[in-house]
Amino acid sequence: MEIFQASGTWTQSGKTDIKRIEVTAVGGGGGGGSIAGGGQGGIGLVILEASAITTTVAVTVGAGSAGTGGTTSFGAYISVTGGSASSSSTSGAAGTASGTGVYNLGGQAGSTTPYASGNSGSHGGGIGGSSTGKGIYGSGGATGSGSSGCVIVKEIYGYV
Repeated sequence: MEIFQASGTWTQSGKTDIKRIEVTAVGGGGGGGSIAGGGQGGIGLVILEASAITTTVAVTVGAGSAGTGGTTSFGAYISVTGGSASSSSTSGAAGTASGTGVYNLGGQAGSTTPYASGNSGSHGGGIGGSSTGKGIYGSGGATGSGSSGCVIVKEIYGYV
């Protein structure tokens, strides 16, 4: 398993019994304001046949932002948008995942309610958002920038 916390290039291991590649991607979190939290970056999952993809793939990790979070992608196979920023008293929306065969696992919109479920003592955005905006990957900000996204790549071997 390989976790990308910054953009880079994934290279297939070259083992002969690799069958599939499982990719989970999280978009960057959106920024929050003084009243409403930013949205969490979208979360997506795709399982690819190893024989159907290139042996190296560009990985882009979306940055957290005071505005809309950045888009995360694994080549052209999966793309996940960042959460949107809050505006005035309106919470930011969560990002979404797209691509052929991609499961859109969603994300959480920001909150305007202090101490709401999924928030850490603030009206923070998305799962793990806090008053400083730095929670789990792709969490939206409460009063600042959201967290950066990530890409997790797993190679699946043997009979499947």
